[in-house]
Amino acid sequence: MKLEAKLKELEELVKWQDQKLHGLNLPNDEKTRLIVALIDLGLEHERSIGKLAFNKYFGSVFALARPLFEAYIRAVWLGNCATQEEIETFKKGRIKKEFGELIEDIEKLPAYNVQVLSDIKAQSWSIMNDFTHGGILQALGRNSAEFIEPSYPEKNILGVIDFAVSVGLFLTMQVAYIVNDETFAKEVLEKMLAFSGKGP
Repeated sequence: MKLEAKLKELEELVKWQDQKLHGLNLPNDEKTRLIVALIDLGLEHERSIGKLAFNKYFGSVFALARPLFEAYIRAVWLGNCATQEEIETFKKGRIKKEFGELIEDIEKLPAYNVQVLSDIKAQSWSIMNDFTHGGILQALGRNSAEFIEPSYPEKNILGVIDFAVSVGLFLTMQVAYIVNDETFAKEVLEKMLAFSGKGP
């Protein structure tokens, strides 16, 4: 799939998310507000990746992959794993566990024990860090044969947009869990299966 079609796919997903998420009646307790704030941040990164890619700001597209993934992991961890003491520590601007430990905690849960998240971290974390912090991959991606300009392989751009779509759907599923809406959750699952090529 070419970039234009991939961006159209992301645009359609964002429209659908907006329709589903607008006006939802969410619990108003402090913990839920923290979790939903992180979900909202992640969804903003998802949308930003699409807007930046449309405008060919590909370096920034790649730079957002890590914070998108981090927002998702922290939202899931706070919602399902963190103790009250850990939530209080987070409110002070800290998490005492390493990022990998958050994933380990999450993957102890039955719904997450297939190790997809740890696989993503194992395969992509150093790459995400490089792109976020201006490492060699970012430098190489801005060198064409004659100029210093974005020169990222299209397959890599398509890959990071796929990643944004996937994590955006994961984030949307978290909202369905929070509002305890089985119909909404099934719709998100259908979107996931369709996106992965296993759906109708």
